[in-house]
Amino acid sequence: MSTSTAFFDEQEAGAASPAPSRMEIPWNFVTKNLVGHELLRKKLLEKISKLQRHLKNFPADAVHLNIVLERQVRRHFHTARLTLRLPSNTLHTMKSAPDVIAAFDLAVKALLRELQDLKTDLRGEAAWKRKELRKNFLMPSRAPALPGSRKAGGVP
Repeated sequence: MSTSTAFFDEQEAGAASPAPSRMEIPWNFVTKNLVGHELLRKKLLEKISKLQRHLKNFPADAVHLNIVLERQVRRHFHTARLTLRLPSNTLHTMKSAPDVIAAFDLAVKALLRELQDLKTDLRGEAAWKRKELRKNFLMPSRAPALPGSRKAGGVP
């Protein structure tokens, strides 16, 4: 098992600092039976920056991302597990694919979907979206009468 120290030290030391408006989330990277390479490192940093854009409204000290990439020796496929700890919830995804980058992409997409659903719930969109339709559904007396109904003078 290895962590991100040797794999990401040169990138973090030589990279320009991100824009001050962007939140920098802490993250851990663990690999099992896998050796990292340059393309994987690029993809990891790209996807982490994408997650950071979606997490800008959360407090930076309360968010943590854990990435585990594993190669299944006997089955010849890769597994990516992402765990995102937020103040109100913990989101977890696990995806598998024949290629490590494909597994990681699938896991990030699933995590973004879960994050979008969580943000929708936290905003309470179900309570305010389409209020007029719900009002007519819950109180049919306010809804306009249909031409064939008894209230409109239709057939008794």
